[in-house]
Amino acid sequence: MTLPLERVRIGVLALVAALTVWSAYLWLRNSSLVRVHDVKIEGVHGRYSRDIERTLETVGKRMTTMHVRESDLERSVRAFPVVQSVSASASFPNDLHITVHEYAPVAKVTTAEGRRVAAASDGTLLPRLAGRKLPSVRVDEIPSSGKIVDVRTLQLVRVLAESPRALRPLAVSAAFGPGGIRVTMRDGPMLYFGSPDRPAAKWAAAARVIGDVNARGARYVDVRVAERPVVGTTPPRALVSAGSSSEKSAPATHTGQTETTLESR
Repeated sequence: MTLPLERVRIGVLALVAALTVWSAYLWLRNSSLVRVHDVKIEGVHGRYSRDIERTLETVGKRMTTMHVRESDLERSVRAFPVVQSVSASASFPNDLHITVHEYAPVAKVTTAEGRRVAAASDGTLLPRLAGRKLPSVRVDEIPSSGKIVDVRTLQLVRVLAESPRALRPLAVSAAFGPGGIRVTMRDGPMLYFGSPDRPAAKWAAAARVIGDVNARGARYVDVRVAERPVVGTTPPRALVSAGSSSEKSAPATHTGQTETTLESR
């Protein structure tokens, strides 16, 4: 049977050993032996890419591969509004891999005075990207908080964010009208979305209709009901004048003009 004194001695030795190992780990963690020498950065694009890379490389080389601080990396590039977040991983002994996750500008909010600021899908404003060709959303004033908080404006931005890659360059603007949300297309038909619900499905329906040879020459595409898009030359009265804006309203089928209902395939 181990005597109490021997148990105490074993416990003290174990504690000393643990403290020694921990001290050695702390020394190695901050040692020049594992100091970051090579920094690889990916995910950065655009005119500020080199500035972002230089900043991250400088901060990264102050770290060791055993003590990577992502919060410091994110803080260093906070001045660049295009940066959403930063993640990093290290390879022993001296390599650091940094991935930058950028906000993608999907629209620009514009005022009557001509001020314009790019916006991401979550409403984050990206003032340094305002020069890009983006569809516009009219606002009374640019939010000073750096983020869109108005619900209707945010709904328009999110609808534009769901546009398919092929149609994205053709979208000119989005706004609310009597029939709900409408998107103006460059050299193409007006798109009527109705409510902001299911934007991806409605864009898919619009893309299919626009690509249909039978729909060429159409002046509008009604995708309020994504499964039953309607195309024609003159939109129903409910879409262009005061009246029902409900998406559930059945598309008109007898309006005196060319109109076609395309069932979902």
